Amino acid sequence: MILVDRLSDQRFAVSGARVMRVRDYLALDHGVRNRRVINLCQSYEYLSRGYYCSLLAAARAERVIPEADVLLDLNWKRLQKTARSELSPQIIDALAKSGHGPEQAPDHIDVYFGRTADKRFRQIAERAFDQFRCPILRLHLNRQDRKILREIEAPSLGQLDDSNLAEFEAALRAYLRGRVRKQGNVTPPTALVAILHDPDEVLPPSDKEALANFVQAASDLGAKAELITAKDFHHLSEFDALLIRETTALDHHTYRFAKRAVKEGIPVIDDPDSMLRCTNKVYLAELLRTHRIPAPKSAIFDKRRITEIAQQFSFPSVLKVPDGCFSRGVRKVKSPEHLNEVATEMFKNSELLVIQEYVETTFDWRIGVLGGEPIFASRYFMAPGHWQIVKHEDDGKSFEEGGFETVAVEDAPADIVSTALAAARLMGDGLYGVDVKETPHGPMVIEVNDNPNIDAGVEDVVLGMDLYRRIIAHLLGKIARP
Repeated sequence: MILVDRLSDQRFAVSGARVMRVRDYLALDHGVRNRRVINLCQSYEYLSRGYYCSLLAAARAERVIPEADVLLDLNWKRLQKTARSELSPQIIDALAKSGHGPEQAPDHIDVYFGRTADKRFRQIAERAFDQFRCPILRLHLNRQDRKILREIEAPSLGQLDDSNLAEFEAALRAYLRGRVRKQGNVTPPTALVAILHDPDEVLPPSDKEALANFVQAASDLGAKAELITAKDFHHLSEFDALLIRETTALDHHTYRFAKRAVKEGIPVIDDPDSMLRCTNKVYLAELLRTHRIPAPKSAIFDKRRITEIAQQFSFPSVLKVPDGCFSRGVRKVKSPEHLNEVATEMFKNSELLVIQEYVETTFDWRIGVLGGEPIFASRYFMAPGHWQIVKHEDDGKSFEEGGFETVAVEDAPADIVSTALAAARLMGDGLYGVDVKETPHGPMVIEVNDNPNIDAGVEDVVLGMDLYRRIIAHLLGKIARP
């Protein structure tokens, strides 16, 4: 749905989109849940018809651009201050890379759906659109000021001349590409799924073959999946669901993707709440203790309690930074003196640390849980001559892994599976990998991972393609339907 003040404002046809006058839209008694609405009103001022269109679209559970809070941000100049401070040096850097100084900058940069015709400022356009998701943005520049970005404005469609209009039309069509149903006998996909990955990641949660299996699984279910990367952030709203297959962290674009998906009404695995709960080992340790989930003895401490902790724990013990992953940020300490040395170094990057009793086993169970139900059971064996599953070399790039064995869930020890399910259900109803040690005293939960490995020939040994289809089907089942 494209909203305009007058039908004549929309000077070109867009296949697959309906154009409606603002007054007709405001008079509707209901919306269409999850419909995409592009608001091209002449004015976005507070309490204007344009503002009310965005406000009502959100209330009707429609996915509108721009959202009402974006309009408030644009109209309240103080809220632009941070954006101007961030983008100004990037604009100057873009000019320098093209061999120009600030004095050779244009008067303004026009941005249409995150795109601009000036190649020098393409990344600037994407970042501006990430912060102010508005169909048309105009970045006014001041060549005489080191903070070169003077103001961010949202012009109306009527302010564009013929050449600008052609650029806007191309950007609009690109923005809608892949979402417009094609004519003919080809059955359109029921949903478009984005799979976020990093092709350069050393230890990705899914290898290339597994990613291809996810794409095939979506096709098997009548949907379509596309692989995307971090640079596709401003395209996220074009999809119906998001599957993150890149190592997650809170201070990372994976978390921003998850947060954006939730704001857009797009179901996502991993959801931001699961990331928050699982990524931080301080939170996890306290959660397991509160709910009496069996786990190795652990404690959360700050630098003032190092001596006290050394008296409370036997050695060796395991020391963890709150947000380590893939065996990184985890150290084995051999004595009180070693604890003091390692903890002092780790405290440079974290206010709190977690110490955990060391439980020696030759393997860890990894129970995959989806929507509160087990979907795979694997044994991960320790790396040769090492106490962890993954042994990282000093160069930060090389690593060595132990072997694995995947069995049918019903063939895994029942107490291991039930303990894993109890831990996972504390996190949510998404996809988790629960690491459990099998000890003479019963199961012990070591970790709950929000982004578990799904690799071809490893976790899928028992279920095969059905594992991928179950994950995609779970995601598709959360898409809001009209």
